[in-house]
Amino acid sequence: EALARYLPLTLTLFQQLIQLSIVFELVGTVSSKLNDAVYGLPWEDMDVKNRRTVAFFLLNVQEPVHVKALGLADVGVTSMTA
Repeated sequence: EALARYLPLTLTLFQQLIQLSIVFELVGTVSSKLNDAVYGLPWEDMDVKNRRTVAFFLLNVQEPVHVKALGLADVGVTSMTA
C-alpha cells in the first residue's frame, strides 16, 4: 500500500531533479560558448561605442556561470550522478 502511494511521488521528484540538473548543465555549457564567441569578435574594426560594449561583455563572460546549491556544491549532471 505504501509503495503504491509514494512511488509516483518519488518518481516525480527524481524526474524534476534530473530535469533541473540538465538545465543547469546546459546553462554552464552555453556560458562557455558565449565566452568563446565574445573573445572571437573582431573588435578592432568597430567604432568606440561598440568597442566599449565588447569590453563590457568581456568583463562579464570571463568566468563561466555555474549554479551552486546553497553556494556550496555545483548543480549539474555530474553532481546528480555522483
